[in-house]
Amino acid sequence: KTYSICGKHGDPGFIQRSLACLFDAVDRREDGSKVTLSMSFIEVYKEVGYDLLTKEGGKSIETWPIVSVSVVGGEPVLTGAKRVTISNEEEALHHYFLGDNNRTVAETPHNLNSSRSHCIFTIYVEVSDPVAQTV
Repeated sequence: KTYSICGKHGDPGFIQRSLACLFDAVDRREDGSKVTLSMSFIEVYKEVGYDLLTKEGGKSIETWPIVSVSVVGGEPVLTGAKRVTISNEEEALHHYFLGDNNRTVAETPHNLNSSRSHCIFTIYVEVSDPVAQTV
């Protein structure tokens, strides 16, 4: 799972490929709409959510920002997760790799960099039409 989603150096995974496709689609828009993209990245480790975009590697797990995940009105809500505005693919990848480096990993007999957690990587897309005044 981790390899397919995250990939490795020189072989991008699903997240990197999705970001490339998304920014390509935004760049090709010609309808005058304004597109605003942002992202959040959390891990769930031992039933607790942690913000990977604000967590400082090397510090004790007790000091990491905690995120709660709930469902409000049928929509998932991440309370306490940093939401970062991203304006291009390079900026998005920078934040993604920052968060990926903050993930909890430990060696197993079959994988030296096994993920010890689950992650939720969220991309928010807001499209506003100035003529119709809609979002």
